Amino acid sequence: MAINIGSQHAGVINNAEGDQNVYIGNATYTTLVDRVRAELRNVPLPPAVQAEVNAELDAVGTSTDQQAVGRVGRVIGLLRSAGALAGAGGGLVTALSALVGSFGELGQPLAAMLP
Repeated sequence: MAINIGSQHAGVINNAEGDQNVYIGNATYTTLVDRVRAELRNVPLPPAVQAEVNAELDAVGTSTDQQAVGRVGRVIGLLRSAGALAGAGGGLVTALSALVGSFGELGQPLAAMLP
């Protein structure tokens, strides 16, 4: 099986066969998502919201940057709608802020959604 990739223009292009881990400084998306999950254990959520949040977080690690930003945006929206960000304390917001910050400029609109 051959995959032919046409002309590409970008600052950094990574083409990889098999699994590819994208590292953001010293942390991976997985590490940052794990921090968010750890903080969510202390936040009571309706089961349906918890299921949606988990599904979005599960998909972050296998998403492109733009897809991951959209998924984290949905997580923040779900948590805001459930009132979880207002009463969660600083740990959850700090963990979400770290994840959002890992997206660089793409994450700036999400940062505005956090308290």
